[in-house]
Amino acid sequence: MSNYDENLTLARLVHKRAQGENSRSALITFVSYDHNQEEQIETRSYFELWSKACAYAAWFKKQGIQRGDRIAIMLQNHPEFVDALVAASIIGAIVVPIDSRTRGDKLHYQISHAECTGILLADYCLNSWREVKGNISSIQWALVLNSPASDLEQGEHSPADVGSESSWPKEDLPGDIEDCMHLLYTSGTTGDPKAILGLYSKFAMQGRRMVELFGVLPSDRLYTGLSLTHANALVLSLGGCLYSGTPLVISRKFTKSRLWETINRHECTVLNLLGGMFTHILTDVSNENSAPNSLRLVISAGMPKAIWKDFEKRFDVRITEFYGSAEGGFTINRDGEGPIGSCGKPTREFELMIIDDDDRPCPAGALGEIAFRRIDGSPIKVDYFRNPEASEKKTKGGWLRMGDIGYVDQEGWLFFMHRKGGGIRRNGEFIGISFLEKEISKYPGIDDVFIYGVDSGNAGEKDIVAALVLNDSNAFDPPSFLRFLSSTLEQSHIPSYLHLVDSIPKTASEKPLERVLKAEFSPKGPNILTCSNYL
Repeated sequence: MSNYDENLTLARLVHKRAQGENSRSALITFVSYDHNQEEQIETRSYFELWSKACAYAAWFKKQGIQRGDRIAIMLQNHPEFVDALVAASIIGAIVVPIDSRTRGDKLHYQISHAECTGILLADYCLNSWREVKGNISSIQWALVLNSPASDLEQGEHSPADVGSESSWPKEDLPGDIEDCMHLLYTSGTTGDPKAILGLYSKFAMQGRRMVELFGVLPSDRLYTGLSLTHANALVLSLGGCLYSGTPLVISRKFTKSRLWETINRHECTVLNLLGGMFTHILTDVSNENSAPNSLRLVISAGMPKAIWKDFEKRFDVRITEFYGSAEGGFTINRDGEGPIGSCGKPTREFELMIIDDDDRPCPAGALGEIAFRRIDGSPIKVDYFRNPEASEKKTKGGWLRMGDIGYVDQEGWLFFMHRKGGGIRRNGEFIGISFLEKEISKYPGIDDVFIYGVDSGNAGEKDIVAALVLNDSNAFDPPSFLRFLSSTLEQSHIPSYLHLVDSIPKTASEKPLERVLKAEFSPKGPNILTCSNYL
């Protein structure tokens, strides 16, 4: 694609496109719902992005922000997220996206660790921010969306203070494509999150991957409901949109009950979500507007094998599956190329290997850690901010170690199994978690489900715990539920415990936080049901 401009930083890209043909056409459509559940729409063209980003950049500069300073963005998918992202690029500052649900010690850790100078947040994050700000010396200001000026405290500002500056000298725009654009924190599913240094060059390259490798067409319209604080939405969806000019529709937050309404109303043709979300979409009976629909392609990272064909058939779409991480490594299984359930083969730049605990290659079919290295022998560089030990460990021996367990078949197709240390083995067999979640979701009144394992007392074995979100806890009948499962599942798949929760704790990428649920688990806890008592 000759017009991709992947040699330009984000600010220089938007500046160039803001002067070009169709610069005032809507590029990004932001969808949200008000208190009456009425759809609210806001758009950004290249011209609008440039004008609004210039205003934010001028205000940031007045607050003392300089090149290399860090600005935290703690928002759902508001237009101002992207405005501020481009604004930071204009002055060479580094953005630190933070999941809007983060609070307490984790919020304090991320802002303090990154030594952020300022923070952009929304009113729904204000209480969480105020609880920790007294112990963070680096923050000099907070810019708060949707909060009356009369409710703001010292050091907190309203967007009304930003002004309307709409230009910036081109010669003052930083142009080094190898500069750091953002610090992207890992999910923190196994401990304190690490901050990945994301370069402009990688942002542009991975955005291009969205277009070229996944087969996105100029006539397509992208859709995602993932948070821009996660690499999938930020780099693939937004990066692909900005650099290729392919229109993007993005929801304020993921809402499965309004998914198809949004897709069809805005004529979206490509859906980009994560695999764990697809089970809930498939089994959600409220999706009355799901077919026919405007989609032609689903780009998935982790589509469960158990529902792959069912999903394609019900929604009349084709699935392209991929595997990768913000640190690097990539495989792809384009529609019709590889076996169902496989996340693909590496692109020509990578070599894939499954390694055991002693770094020896595993034979086909054997489980081990997924690892990558470059075919040309050049190193895969991973930089975790102020964590050289973790950076070195991630690429020890020249292999990028993914921390995931999988296997390859005789033809070299990769199959992901689980996070390292996160599998469930019971009675000598590995439990198909996605299949089990699919079956449980079929039971009336189950709004959400996540399966995790706890130590059973037998070496290497785990008991199954089903964390359940119920539509009506008073109407839930455990004996009836377990009879239903017994009629469809093998005995080894029946959970040992039911963990009743108001919601499944999740990361910005909608990945369930298993460690949070495990920390809450106690066999005799008030919200834990022992299944053997009802069988």
